[in-house]
Amino acid sequence: MTNTYSLYKPLRNHLRQFNMYSGLEAAYSFMQFLDYNRPLPDKLRINRLFTKSHAMKYGIVQWEFETLIREIILNSPEQGGKEFKNWSDVAKAINLIKRTENDIYGAHDGPDDDVLFELIRIAHRQFPWQTGINQEHVARYHWLYRQVGLITAVRDTFGMSVTELFQISVALSGHFTNSPVMNVPVSNSLNSVSNLQMNNYINELSYTIATLREKYKELESHNVNWAYTFNPLRGHPLIRLSDSKIFCPITNFLLRRITSGLYFDIIKLGDTGSKFLGPAVQGLIGKVAHTAGRENLRVLPEQKYGAKKSRKDSIDWIVSDETGHLFVEAKAAQIRFRGISDLMDREQIRKEFDRIRGFALQAYQTLSDALCGRYSHWQPDGKDVFLTVVTLEDWQSFGVHVEREVLEPLARDLQRVGVDPKLPNKIPMTFCPVADFEAALYVANKKTIAEIFQRKSEGEYPQWSLANFIYSEFGSELQEFTPVTFSAEWDRLTNQST
Repeated sequence: MTNTYSLYKPLRNHLRQFNMYSGLEAAYSFMQFLDYNRPLPDKLRINRLFTKSHAMKYGIVQWEFETLIREIILNSPEQGGKEFKNWSDVAKAINLIKRTENDIYGAHDGPDDDVLFELIRIAHRQFPWQTGINQEHVARYHWLYRQVGLITAVRDTFGMSVTELFQISVALSGHFTNSPVMNVPVSNSLNSVSNLQMNNYINELSYTIATLREKYKELESHNVNWAYTFNPLRGHPLIRLSDSKIFCPITNFLLRRITSGLYFDIIKLGDTGSKFLGPAVQGLIGKVAHTAGRENLRVLPEQKYGAKKSRKDSIDWIVSDETGHLFVEAKAAQIRFRGISDLMDREQIRKEFDRIRGFALQAYQTLSDALCGRYSHWQPDGKDVFLTVVTLEDWQSFGVHVEREVLEPLARDLQRVGVDPKLPNKIPMTFCPVADFEAALYVANKKTIAEIFQRKSEGEYPQWSLANFIYSEFGSELQEFTPVTFSAEWDRLTNQST
C-alpha cells in the first residue's frame, strides 16, 4: 500500500498548487465540450482540437475528467492557489492521471488473467460515455416509470409525478448545459410542483464541498481500484457552493440520476418495487418489439402453459417472420457497480456472470419446453429459433470470459434440471440492451430474423455485442435508422404542463 500510494503522490502534490474552483470550472468546460460539443473557453482552447473525434484521437476522454474532478475536490485548496489558465495546465493534470492509473496497475501483483478482467472494467467505464444520453433514452425511462406501481413509487419517493420529476430534471440539465452555476432557491414555472418541493428536490441531489470530500475519502482507494471507485456525484450530481449557489460539474449525471439511477431508488423499496419493475420492463420491451417490427414481424406475448397444478410462464415475447422465431426474455436487472470495478475482489465480478448464467438457465429451460411442443400458444414449425435476453442497460459482459464463466457451468446447470446441455451450442444466446434490440428489429424488417441471428451465431460473432455486430454487418440498412418507439413519450414529457 505504501509503495502504491507513492505512485499517487505526484498527482496529489500537483493539484495542491491549483485552486479548486478554477479546476472544477475547467473540468466542467471539457465535459460540456466532450458530451455536448459546447465550445471551449478561449483560454482552454486547443488549436488542433476541433471536434469530439479529434478529442478521442488525442486521448481526451470524459472518464479521466471525472477522475480529475474527484482529485481536485480531494486535494486542491478552496482559497488561493494557481488557476487552470490554459490547455497546458489541464493537459499536465490529465497526463498525471493517466500515468498514475498506469503505474498503479503496473505495480499490482495479481493473477495472470487479471488483464482479462481489466477488459471488463475498461468496457464498462468507457461505453456509457461513448454512447451518451439522447431523447430516446430519457423518453424510454419516462414511459417505464409511468407504469402501474412505479408511478406511485416515484410520487411517494419524490413528492411529484413522474412527468413533473422529469420535466424539472430536464430543465435543470438544460440550464447546466449552458452554465455551470445556478442561483437558489429556484422559482418553478414549468408545472404545478411548488417552489418548496422543487427546492427540496434540488437539496436531495446536492452535496456540499465538505460532504462530497468526505464521501470521496471514504471511498478512496490507492490500489488497482484507484481509477474505478464509485463517484458519489452519480447519486448527488449537484454541489452546493453556498446557500445561494449550486454547481453541476457533470450534466450527464443529472440525467442518468432520473433515468437508470431511479432504478436503484425503486429497488430500495424491496418487494414493492420489484413487484412492478419486472412487468413494466417486460411491457417496455414488448412495446419496442411491436413498434420496431410493425411491418413484417409478428409478436406473441407471454402465456401460461403446463398442467393446471404446475403452471409455468413462457418466454416473455416471441418475434417471428417467415424465416424464424426470436425468443425474447426481458430482464429489469442492472449490473452492480462492484461487479464492474473491483479487481481486488474478483468474486464481485464473477457474481455478475452468475447472474447472467441464471438468466440464461431460466431462458433455456422455457425454450426447451417450447421446442418440445409444451407451449400452448406456439409450436415448432421447422423454422430457425433464436434466443435473446434484453436488458434496459448494456451489461457489456460477453466476450473473453463467456466460455468459462457462463457456458461451462451453464451446461452443468442445464443437465441438472433435465435440459440438453448442448442446447446453448445449438442456439447461442444474444445478450443485449433494449436500444440494440430495437436497432436489430429495424434491420429484421428490411432483411429477415434468420439472416441476422443465424449470422450472429457463427464464428466469433457470439462474443460480439449485438450493436457491434449489426452496425458492422448491416451498416447500410441502419443508415436511416432513428428510434421511434418512444417519440410520442418525449412529446408528452416536453409538452405536458402537469
